[in-house]
Amino acid sequence: MDTNSSVRWPVFLPLVLFFGGIGAAAAMTQLLGSF
Repeated sequence: MDTNSSVRWPVFLPLVLFFGGIGAAAAMTQLLGSF
């Protein structure tokens, strides 16, 4: 179980940051669009 999680986290974390960046970009476009 420990080896599985240690292998999965380094792959999972960039995905979370990637989708978080997409969400941030979408929020920025919404804010810029409102102005």
